[in-house]
Amino acid sequence: MTSSGAGWSAGRRARVRRSALPGPPVQPVTPLDFGHTAELIAASYDASKAFLAGVEIEGPGLYGHPSGTY
Repeated sequence: MTSSGAGWSAGRRARVRRSALPGPPVQPVTPLDFGHTAELIAASYDASKAFLAGVEIEGPGLYGHPSGTY
């Protein structure tokens, strides 16, 4: 099964609840620079915690936005 649900029927996909958790703010950091790892993890945790505290799941669908803007 892929994350897109390619192996699922249309009816099953229609009943699934998914949350796109926000990540850290965009920063000019190369993916090869691990010196900012702790900072990026902390920022992602704080953003996700704030999102989850305010989200109300009301039925199937996508909650949040992959870009982190919700």
